Amino acid sequence: SCTETTETKDEPWKGAGSNQEYGESEYWDDRFAQEPSYEWLLTFNEVATQMTPFLKSSDKILVVGCGNSNFSADLYDAGFTNVVNIDFSSVVIENMREKNQDRPEMEWKVRFHLRKNLDVPRFQCDLTCKI
Repeated sequence: SCTETTETKDEPWKGAGSNQEYGESEYWDDRFAQEPSYEWLLTFNEVATQMTPFLKSSDKILVVGCGNSNFSADLYDAGFTNVVNIDFSSVVIENMREKNQDRPEMEWKVRFHLRKNLDVPRFQCDLTCKI
């Protein structure tokens, strides 16, 4: 089950009308313009005890499909500050960059990770998280 965090609205996001909509940036831009945060699977706190023993504070961590999850911020606050977040929604990247401006080492990049051959990022990292 998903864990939803709503900070400013009363109702959870209704979701896509069809699975195809999840592949469209317009769907995500609209959703992220309205939704403050959402955790799809697990929060960082739910996996921290299993994950952190394998990490060094200097590790470069790539978070693919970061969306508006607080996972990256929690990772950063736990001392893993070399975090690069990518998503194909420019709306969420801008929102999250603003929301996390007190975490200056964290990077936010628009990348088309869901579309083949359009913009395949090449990152050297120690850990990749798909959230």
